[in-house]
Amino acid sequence: MEKNISQIIDQFILNPYPVKLDSQIMDENHGYYWGDKKFIPNFFGFENKDNISFAEAWFGIHPKAPSSVKIADQQISLLDLISFGKEKILGSMTYQQHQTLPFLVKVLSAHDPLSLQVHPNKQQAKRGFLKEEGKGPNYKDKNHKPEIVYTLTPFEALMGFRDIQDIIQQFSDFQIKQFKPFLNTLTQQSNGAGDDEEKKQDALKQFFYSLMNLEERKTKKVIKKLKKIAIKRFSYYPNIHSYEYWVLKCLENNKSAVKKEIANGKLKPEEKKTKLIQANRGIIIIYLLNLVLFQPGTIVYTPAGKIHAYLKGSCVEVMANSDNVLRGGLTHKHIDVEELLNILDFQSKGPAYLNANILGENEKEYTTVEKDFKTRIISLKENQKVGLSALSEAAVVLVVQGQVEMNWVNERNEVVKKGDAYLIPCGVNTCTFRAQSEESIIVLVTTG
Repeated sequence: MEKNISQIIDQFILNPYPVKLDSQIMDENHGYYWGDKKFIPNFFGFENKDNISFAEAWFGIHPKAPSSVKIADQQISLLDLISFGKEKILGSMTYQQHQTLPFLVKVLSAHDPLSLQVHPNKQQAKRGFLKEEGKGPNYKDKNHKPEIVYTLTPFEALMGFRDIQDIIQQFSDFQIKQFKPFLNTLTQQSNGAGDDEEKKQDALKQFFYSLMNLEERKTKKVIKKLKKIAIKRFSYYPNIHSYEYWVLKCLENNKSAVKKEIANGKLKPEEKKTKLIQANRGIIIIYLLNLVLFQPGTIVYTPAGKIHAYLKGSCVEVMANSDNVLRGGLTHKHIDVEELLNILDFQSKGPAYLNANILGENEKEYTTVEKDFKTRIISLKENQKVGLSALSEAAVVLVVQGQVEMNWVNERNEVVKKGDAYLIPCGVNTCTFRAQSEESIIVLVTTG
């Protein structure tokens, strides 16, 4: 580290204060074709001059997209600040347990569906990273990636496996002969399992494996039939929150995304057929999963092993500091069926809604079993204020609605508007937020 930067950080540690975080924004130029063109530009207050899709903004220290801060007119990597300041920035508990900032905060906006995906636990991530020698394609780091979602708009998703009997009924109704042998096996094994949940999960795992490994020729026929069924059902009942709508939407998106990748030179023309089949396998899996529509302000927890896909909407994501994702289709990205099976949890479970711990009139806190993060939602009417006593651990705050005045020691203050994020180092004396708009909402994240 340059000497002058280390001196600046040294001085900052002696008298810490909240510092604004610069986000790293992921758009279609990074391969994020599913993003919305309006939400992120509006949220952060910039113009979308090129009319492109913006998918995510990252606040944290992940090497894929690390944030930076400005201290004494010097732009400094957040990772450098934390690496040099250690527990004096993070707080003693965070430093002892994690040695770094253990969480990552994102603003995500989906216009089109993301991949079906699942995230590993710590043991699986360490094993997978070492097996791949850090070169991917599945494991980018050694960390787990549990996450919560705080919805900012109506938010549609696929989340967790449906009840096996619902799946059997759904696939029986299709009357598609290519499904028949797998469906008969699932029915027999499920009926024979009785109340044994482990046997039921094994039966669902085998059914999932059979669908994901359906030979290419049969997959094309199945997709053609599912498309025909979806068109017919949607014509009778045109519900945009239905499985049929998303089947048709994903088929359209997959063609478009592969075409863009070929045009951008990221795929070869001869790869088109294989990539489309790979993406479209996920369309079959849609019918195994719970389709849910969350209203704004919903908090949902996704632990390691739980299959999910975000279909449309905008949210704040809080997660462990990782980018480990195993995919199962709906996009043309890499699929490793064997590894997917190793980490998937085949329990029939829907969304895991989190209950709030009420901290005060304006504050709710949401925790999970994870030690990487806990999340506080602060809601203020105009001129209402809330004070945070000296923080023992570092926090990231993000204003998601309205505008607030942030005050700290010696009457120092800063106006923080929607889209602004700050790192509050541990030990910053009493920090107060006062709403300057009709309604302001702040997301505050600390170690769990």
